[in-house]
Amino acid sequence: MSVQKSKANKNAVLLIILCALAYFVAYIGRLSYSANISMVCKYYTINDLPIGNAKAGLVGTCLFATYGVGQVINGLLCKKYNTRFSIFIGLCGSALMNLFVALTPKNSFYLICVFWLINGFMQSILWSSIIKTLNHALPKRLLKVAVLVMSFPVTLGTFSTYAISSLFSALGITFRAVFIVASVLLVVVALAWVFFLENIKEKCLKQNQQEQMAEESLSEQALQNKQDQNTLNVKSFVYLFCLLAVFAIANNFIKDGITTWMPRILEQKYSLGQSLSTFLTLFLPLVSVFGATIAILIFNRLKGIVLTCGTLYGVSAILIMAVVFLVDLPLWIITLICFMLVSMCMSGVNNVLTALFPISSPKNINAGLVAGLIDGFCYLGSAITTYALGSVSESLGWNAVFYILLSVCSLMFVLCIIYTIREKTKIKK
Repeated sequence: MSVQKSKANKNAVLLIILCALAYFVAYIGRLSYSANISMVCKYYTINDLPIGNAKAGLVGTCLFATYGVGQVINGLLCKKYNTRFSIFIGLCGSALMNLFVALTPKNSFYLICVFWLINGFMQSILWSSIIKTLNHALPKRLLKVAVLVMSFPVTLGTFSTYAISSLFSALGITFRAVFIVASVLLVVVALAWVFFLENIKEKCLKQNQQEQMAEESLSEQALQNKQDQNTLNVKSFVYLFCLLAVFAIANNFIKDGITTWMPRILEQKYSLGQSLSTFLTLFLPLVSVFGATIAILIFNRLKGIVLTCGTLYGVSAILIMAVVFLVDLPLWIITLICFMLVSMCMSGVNNVLTALFPISSPKNINAGLVAGLIDGFCYLGSAITTYALGSVSESLGWNAVFYILLSVCSLMFVLCIIYTIREKTKIKK
């Protein structure tokens, strides 16, 4: 039995690693533009005039808009997908779009918008299919491990993309080479996925069935209690989902707003150089890697998804308030550290919303659909933030951007308090 369990663990670990690898390279193919936004602003022209922050942010909005819509569509349809081929198509489609951007002429900026629209939809195939694969093939005892591990591709993908961009900038290599690197990595992992997934997944499922047969049996009463609990969860599920959808929009509005515009904030607000600004932005994802671990620790202590998110939004509001109070001082290091910690908090919220919540949903709920919908709402926030914050920075300056981020965090914290008070009142009744 212990030998069988050891084999099951080995195959489960391989499956988690393969899923994490697919999402890691997907993030490089998604952030290849954002990591180079300063260079894009200086290189591309429209009618021989340089593009500003608002137009540069429009490309990110294109990706996030089709990503968000695609998440809903693919979340609904993923139950019918053969994930071996759906993820292969998503990765290869993203690779092709990255290659097209690398080849886009200097005076054809709007073509990038078209390519990034398609890239957004190709990328939207991935998350719900990955969650479906993990939920379907992994034993229950390893689901929380999968949730934690799946937080790392986001952080490592962001870090790697900005690191490559910073290195190329320092070496004088054209930023378009980043898109070529992304394209190659996406194709390599897509091939690994299509060749190895089925074998690993089949072994996982076979060993899961053997485990279930070996330790089958709950008492009738325990089973009844479990069914009652499931029913209760489903009754309150829709209401909870709506609140978490709002949290999701706010999460990526803050997270991607900071990640996208941090190089420009350091460059324009604090007069730092272009390559240094991009290099310093690397510290955002570097610290974010701890977000998921902190979120799970808070969740285990508070025993609630809403309370966990509310705590992280509250801490973020305090950190952004510190930036607002010190904004007129030439202390870029304080701004960077505060936003690093905010990024870490938002990484934790993102992990709770897009992985922990879907995987821990009642069994009669489609986990892939929940993951797709929540992730879709996340990227609705991303779609808003890249263009909106770029426009605000041009018309009102970066100080106004900081006030907007503070307001969003504070509002989410207040919503958490209202929801918690309402739930406790219901229990007392």
